[in-house]
Amino acid sequence: MNHLSLLALVLLSGCAAAPADDPVQATSITLLPAQSAPLSRSATLRYDRVADSRCPTDVQCIWAGMVSYTLTLSTARGKQSFTLHQDAPAATIKGLRIAIGTALPPPRRATSDPAAPHPVTFTIHPETP
Repeated sequence: MNHLSLLALVLLSGCAAAPADDPVQATSITLLPAQSAPLSRSATLRYDRVADSRCPTDVQCIWAGMVSYTLTLSTARGKQSFTLHQDAPAATIKGLRIAIGTALPPPRRATSDPAAPHPVTFTIHPETP
């Protein structure tokens, strides 16, 4: 193989390399249901919905209830939906550790109207090898 062919092969293999890393930095974000936040140029976290059966603060209940949050992580490698709740407050998805940071307590209810959605803070950390 002559030098020109070798140089062309090296240049072409460089073009086929994967795109530059788009790392996600450790962060905390606060979202309402149906809101999204960018984590990097190619990663987005969406808070899809909440299921909240917790007992309101001004009512005495037999069962304390549960709250769960359904989210979708979108990256260059695709989308993945997952759910976080009291018994599983964190998950590792596509190399990121996503956890419930803070959520407001259940609202006081003087009526039977559904509670207004509340903001939730999620913490995101890259998984360390």
